[in-house]
Amino acid sequence: MTKEGYTHIIVPKELHAILKSESEARGMSISKYIENVLSQIQAIEELVSINTEQSRIRENREHFGGFRGCVDRDLNPGCRLGRPKSYL
Repeated sequence: MTKEGYTHIIVPKELHAILKSESEARGMSISKYIENVLSQIQAIEELVSINTEQSRIRENREHFGGFRGCVDRDLNPGCRLGRPKSYL
């Protein structure tokens, strides 16, 4: 009978042997080892997600000439030349 709060999972014998040897080498139970591996995977996925987003931002900056590329241009050159004669 399974201990309360736990469940059985069915895995191939080869996988069970790997999980058992890896968990014993680290001095933990198989369930703690699996929990540890899954949390490491989650942390890696978060880092990859952050790096992917930063890469996208860099690519957009390069594609559009950087954020300053748009800001540096004067989209209304008439103001630099003074007021048009029609306003006088």
